[in-house]
Amino acid sequence: MLLCSYCGEDLPSGTKSVQGEKTYHEECINLNIPRGQEALETFRNISTQSNVLCMAIHVNYIHGLAQENREQNKRKKEKRAIKTKELLKNATALRNSNSGHLLIHFVGREKEDTFTGAFDEFADDKLQTLIQDGSLFTDVYTKRFLSDYAIDLDKLQKKQHGVLEEISGKLEKKTKEHQSQQEQLAKLDLKANETLGGELFEEIRKILKQKIVETSKEIERLKNSKLREERKLSVCVDKDTLKDTHQYKDFLVLYVEGGVYLTTSDSKTKIALDERIIRPSDPTLITFLKNRTQFKSVHPSGHTLQDLTRLHESISVQFKGYFKGKETDEKIVRFMFDDHKLLEYVSAFTKNTDGGTYFLGIAEKDRSFNGRLYKSRFVEIQQVPINSQQTVEAKIKEGVSKGVLICDYDGHKIQNGLVDVFFIPRDSDMQSTAAKVPGDFVIEIHVQPVSGIVFYDTQGPLAYRVEGDTVTAYSVEEWFHAVIVNSVVR
Repeated sequence: MLLCSYCGEDLPSGTKSVQGEKTYHEECINLNIPRGQEALETFRNISTQSNVLCMAIHVNYIHGLAQENREQNKRKKEKRAIKTKELLKNATALRNSNSGHLLIHFVGREKEDTFTGAFDEFADDKLQTLIQDGSLFTDVYTKRFLSDYAIDLDKLQKKQHGVLEEISGKLEKKTKEHQSQQEQLAKLDLKANETLGGELFEEIRKILKQKIVETSKEIERLKNSKLREERKLSVCVDKDTLKDTHQYKDFLVLYVEGGVYLTTSDSKTKIALDERIIRPSDPTLITFLKNRTQFKSVHPSGHTLQDLTRLHESISVQFKGYFKGKETDEKIVRFMFDDHKLLEYVSAFTKNTDGGTYFLGIAEKDRSFNGRLYKSRFVEIQQVPINSQQTVEAKIKEGVSKGVLICDYDGHKIQNGLVDVFFIPRDSDMQSTAAKVPGDFVIEIHVQPVSGIVFYDTQGPLAYRVEGDTVTAYSVEEWFHAVIVNSVVR
């Protein structure tokens, strides 16, 4: 079923769509979109912030439905995922464009509804992933309904003035302290040879320089805090315009502070931990790319069935069980890519010194020891029925080759034979491996390390910025440049 390009809710059955064109509800065309444009114009009239974006989300995505069934819950998750991606895209663009506001239209929200927790639950965990510089959530994001801008504005501004004065006082004091420390260091350098021994001088100088560094960081933090408060005070007190905001009880204003590093909404690559793979933080990616580690190729020979009983999942080993019956070779390969995220594991293992190995047909099962005093795990072989090893091997290699983007540390696209494929038979079927005949196997996919970075999507990493009133994506080359050469946005 098609979704409305504005609110994201289901369109009536039978709605036709032309590829590449947006489709909307009649209600959104006639009411919701014009209302969103009016709210956006009203907000721009009371804010001097240069970057202001707008999006809509139907309340059904962030609140529980009055009556839900299994199919509705599944659809709700799919729709939430689409709107989550849009939210992160906009927030990332503002983080990379020295801050701004995102106006969020809650389509379908009742005027009497004042509950905000559902949106917090929907958004906050995702927004937190965009904070990679150690800032607090409350230092990066501020939420207010547009209708609240006219409520006690004078009191709010007086309070903000007080906060600003306090920060300015601390900043002035720290600046003087920093200047005094620098003067002490200069005097210390002049008198070093006259009054101090070499080791003592170096120790005192080291301590003083560390204090200067810490004071500089505190000054920078205070400057950023002062800038945030000044932006809050940039709201123009236009009584007529402010009066208009009373009607916009269904619009949330999300302020997004600019980031220190380039903020990536989805890096499209993973790193391996001992028990799972995760998305790397932005500073981790910066460090990885700048270290430019050069890996050597690994030439595996494949495991035997006896080897597998001694293996366990680790930073370089991943097991995936096979619980299906007889399937075609094509479906088995697609099962690895779609259900068991083979490409994500490939991207993670390429960052290990020795690469990594992905097995289909092995599961780890719970097992009790010592009279059930505790549970541990053991390996269970669940071999996969293969009709043609050549077909499966070819399709795995083709799927990996066409599904990933491989770049060197400078962002140039490179070619690399990432995977080797082996088929581990039952002990009684050793001849079937040599003969390449049908049989039951564990599929072993060994991933080579790569001197560069592998993305599990040919589109590459997703990062955005605001240009005028439009959100635009960084190209792969621009992303590498921003990360490596100019990782500090401001």
